[in-house]
Amino acid sequence: MIRAGRTIRRFSGTGNAAIGTLSQKNAIVLQWSTSAPRFQLFTAQGFLILDSHARAGRLRLAAGDYSRLRVASPARWTLLLRASA
Repeated sequence: MIRAGRTIRRFSGTGNAAIGTLSQKNAIVLQWSTSAPRFQLFTAQGFLILDSHARAGRLRLAAGDYSRLRVASPARWTLLLRASA
């Protein structure tokens, strides 16, 4: 289990959406949930950060700059950026 601390940012939507650029000096935890299986997260360059068929989960993301992130999902979704515990 990936432990996570406080929520830093929250995004939600339905279907595909652009969520902006993420610049982090420390590792963070991405926590997602969706109303139907399939959740993907891409950078502007098409780099696939996350490809999940689960309805919920967590992923530790290394510190760095992630430009113009995009979510691809056929359903309602929520993405939390949380401090790494």
